[in-house]
Amino acid sequence: MGLIVPTTIHPEREDQPLQYDWFVGIDWGSQQHQVSVLDRDRRRVGERVVDHDGASLARLADWLWTGIVKLLRRKRA
Repeated sequence: MGLIVPTTIHPEREDQPLQYDWFVGIDWGSQQHQVSVLDRDRRRVGERVVDHDGASLARLADWLWTGIVKLLRRKRA
């Protein structure tokens, strides 16, 4: 499971607008992974530290998917 989207968008650069509603950054450490979610305005809307095991990564995927579903519902309303 995974999707890698190469991009030249740098979320730390204020002069480049994000092309996405959300930007997910994942620091793949060896024991734990730091995950940050930014909105289009570069505000941190979510952050987690995830252990490096299958169950924790599955919970991360569920957490991200739940956020995507909520975002899509808001856009349709």
